[in-house]
Amino acid sequence: MKIHRASDMGFCFGVRRAVDMMKEAAANGTRVTTLGQVVHNPQVVEELEHTGIRVKEDRSAVGVETDTVAITAHGVGETVVRDIEDRGLKVIDTTCQFVSRSQRAARNLAERGFTVIIFGDPTHPEVKGVLGWCRGRGIVIK
Repeated sequence: MKIHRASDMGFCFGVRRAVDMMKEAAANGTRVTTLGQVVHNPQVVEELEHTGIRVKEDRSAVGVETDTVAITAHGVGETVVRDIEDRGLKVIDTTCQFVSRSQRAARNLAERGFTVIIFGDPTHPEVKGVLGWCRGRGIVIK
């Protein structure tokens, strides 16, 4: 049997960029907490934790141990970003450029009065994040 390895392996460029941005901030002495895991890979999450980066699944759990919250490549909703900033914390937005494009499109369509229909898993962070830019005018179809 011959085994062919894919020429492209590993994380997408959005996740690589997110990890690099978080590591750079931590290396510069910034106390970083991520909202959720940056990638579903326990080894990478553990490596980030060894650099001092904390992982919290809920923004309400982010406390005084940090001064900066990193948004993962999946992105978050508009009110999440505003809430973090209102608490006096800095935001490192590592949202993937393709996800950001979806978020902007959702916001623009909602502002123009359209209902935004998102097809996907309603529990997935990216879907929840895009829905969070629909200003109450979005629905998710699984």
